[in-house]
Amino acid sequence: MLFPQMLYAGKTAIKQVNIYSASKYSGEYNLAIEQALNLVKQSELYDEDFKFNLFLDGGKSAGYLLKQTMGDAYAWGYYHNVVINKDAVVDGDWLKLRNYQRHFARTLAHEMIHCLEVNKLGWLHSKPLKQLPDWKWEGYAEYIAYKSATKDEKIILKDNIGFMMHCINEKKDWIEVSVDQGKTYTSLNYLKGWLMVKYLIDIKKFSFTELMDNVHTEETVLPKMMEWYKMQ
Repeated sequence: MLFPQMLYAGKTAIKQVNIYSASKYSGEYNLAIEQALNLVKQSELYDEDFKFNLFLDGGKSAGYLLKQTMGDAYAWGYYHNVVINKDAVVDGDWLKLRNYQRHFARTLAHEMIHCLEVNKLGWLHSKPLKQLPDWKWEGYAEYIAYKSATKDEKIILKDNIGFMMHCINEKKDWIEVSVDQGKTYTSLNYLKGWLMVKYLIDIKKFSFTELMDNVHTEETVLPKMMEWYKMQ
């Protein structure tokens, strides 16, 4: 569903984000939206003329269709649209879903990056129409969403590689990762993808285009990242 706007009665705008809601929007998420944009602006994919559509109040029929086609999630980002799952609840800085939580602004940033990935690659060359490696597609969105304002990014990479190894040894598939605001919930696969992307961009200085090159696979990148880790 590329244009779910017809399902919403209310519309307002903050900078380059159009906000759609079933009821009147009172501005309660303005700070989170600003924080998300500040994260997204750190991506080379950022375009100040790009317009995001944020759909609140559960996405109505759009949310149901997205869950069927793209799988369950806190939110979905595609085309110009970010749709919040109708089952997710915003509680302060956090987006909660079935006893787990992710940082709300960082979740918005993650989904906004998916929109910009589509804008960069084109609809036919992006997920879900094209089979791209999840570790790149999701890892890049996590890479931007997890940017820190207080910690050295190289230290974050090193510490979280160690944490990833611990999770693998403990056979933990679902985990909590530390961000500036606290603990945010993710999967081991997302953690691994984030770290490999972080290694390629922060350490090897890859561009997004270089990152998406098919020559760089998990089988080639992961061992090199671990070699770097052992030298630290």
